[in-house]
Amino acid sequence: MKTIAFVCPWYGDNIPGGAEAALRGITSHLHDAGLPVEILTTTVEQFTADWNKDFYPEGVTKNAFGVDVRRFKIRKRDVKAFDSVNYKLMNGIRLTDKDEEVFNREMINSPAMYDYIRDNKDNYQCFVYIPYLFGTTYNGVAACPEKSVLIPCFHDEGYAHMHSFARMYSRAAGMLFNAQPELILTKSLMDLSNVRTEVMGLGVDTAIRGSAEDFHKKFGISEPFILYAGRKDAGKNVDTLLDYFARYKANAKEYVNVYGVHVEDYLKERQESEPEVRYVDDVDYKEHNNEGGRYDIDNILGIPVETAKADANYYVFFPKYRNEDNLKLVLIGGGSIDIPESVKDDVYDLGFVDIQDKYNAYAAAQLLCQPSKNESFSFVIMESWLCRRPVLVHNGCEVTRHFVQESNGGLYFDNYYEFQETINFILHNEDAAEAMAENGNRYVMEHFAWDVIVKKYTEFFKMFD
Repeated sequence: MKTIAFVCPWYGDNIPGGAEAALRGITSHLHDAGLPVEILTTTVEQFTADWNKDFYPEGVTKNAFGVDVRRFKIRKRDVKAFDSVNYKLMNGIRLTDKDEEVFNREMINSPAMYDYIRDNKDNYQCFVYIPYLFGTTYNGVAACPEKSVLIPCFHDEGYAHMHSFARMYSRAAGMLFNAQPELILTKSLMDLSNVRTEVMGLGVDTAIRGSAEDFHKKFGISEPFILYAGRKDAGKNVDTLLDYFARYKANAKEYVNVYGVHVEDYLKERQESEPEVRYVDDVDYKEHNNEGGRYDIDNILGIPVETAKADANYYVFFPKYRNEDNLKLVLIGGGSIDIPESVKDDVYDLGFVDIQDKYNAYAAAQLLCQPSKNESFSFVIMESWLCRRPVLVHNGCEVTRHFVQESNGGLYFDNYYEFQETINFILHNEDAAEAMAENGNRYVMEHFAWDVIVKKYTEFFKMFD
């Protein structure tokens, strides 16, 4: 097999980012398995750096994993022109064809890299581009579409709907997806009839272990807590998590005894319709539990959520459990976000922590909450399952909800009321929480262990023999 080139806008052995971590993992494990791999990238340092500045020298070096990294100088870009069209995308304004041309031209680019790909394509098995958004992918595919494979990391955002991406990426030879919902989304965005596709997934280090005892000793947090691991900003929906947590704690103090899918609407319109009152108790849970003992928000509320939303009546639920007054929220990771004043004493922001401390935090938590609506994969979910704790995800993210439903390894929420009840269910049903965690652990081992992923990649690349 010829050398497999992985192409990315920047590379560093320790730089942050989901696609960056995925690239390091894939290339290092393929290299360890004996496959010839190389990384083609630019001289830019990382995503948050100045894309007009050469940080690394041109040329070939070896990374920490023994993989060759070939760097190319970048072309200076018109930042003002790029920012003007990027602003439109960020604010939901559809771009014209001319706008898209500006976007792709003034994005990070390296003409020297594209010339190299064109001139040396016969020396490579294929060129694998990650992720879809950047000029190195768009113009790299244009340089040699017949040997181009994308790991796009698509999620439903304005950038993904650009017509130029649909036209260009439909010419690629192959496309690899992190999860089934990403493939479904991509088929709605572009024609994949001539593109070989496969749901590959991403590899996860399955040997990780966490110690709750070590976490409690080091950080002095003895109360039960929800864990959030990742970048702390509104783009990851962390503001919603903080808002819901503050409401949860307020309800714990005041004990609000009526809530439900449509409580706010009901309070406004209670003179016009009589609600059907349901009590959430063990009988309701057992009666509505799906075959096979699946854990699902429909079961916990005692009535299908979609039924409640579609019905003319309003459903009001009376709580089975009182909210836990001593529950805390622990945040780990970079970024900063305002914490509501009412819960400043209940939220521990630990910032960046050592990797083992991160694993220990998973083990010590009652659950991991991943509130993001825009994920094409989620390493933190997989890591939480490997440390044998259940997860709670947002219903608005197709990928993370798919992982939870397919594995039966956690729950999902769509509004505050569902957040409250799923939290309380996990806190008060340790046997069910442990069963979810074990389900998730098994799911990771069967689908995302590195030996499984390497075998799938190896078979896929043989198509270029």
